[in-house]
Amino acid sequence: MAMTEATTGRTESIDGVVVPVPDGWEVVDQPGLSLTVAGPAGTAVADGTTFRPSLSAIVVDAADDADIRLLGTEAVAAAMSVADDVHVVAYDLWPLPDGTTGRRLEFTYQAGPVPLCVRQWVALRGGEVVTLTATCDVAHLTQVGPVLEHLAGTALATQETR
Repeated sequence: MAMTEATTGRTESIDGVVVPVPDGWEVVDQPGLSLTVAGPAGTAVADGTTFRPSLSAIVVDAADDADIRLLGTEAVAAAMSVADDVHVVAYDLWPLPDGTTGRRLEFTYQAGPVPLCVRQWVALRGGEVVTLTATCDVAHLTQVGPVLEHLAGTALATQETR
């Protein structure tokens, strides 16, 4: 999937966060998540299992004393609880368009027969915590990773004021 395919005119919005929906992708109902867009299924592994790349956006009210450093640490702790074999690849600062800094976390883990890569961006914006979580199978990371990065960057760059 080329980067330009991530820049179609179709978008979905949740709590002021606008997420582009690339051609061939769809909005899927995910209980407990605010908004999820998912791509086409990837190549099947030996047992026939396929995995769809996705980006989920969750927006919650921030506590009055919310601190992005603590929110980032909580994201790392939550990632470590996903599975027994989580490997944190990167945890760093994420510069935002408004001059503030969020946190970006990347980790991998095995989900049944499919090794997954997860990129998560956490930002404290206008009294809200915005968490974007992109997931794809490792085999398609070089192909889909740039699209997921573009979707996440666009989502916060175009965040609407509520």
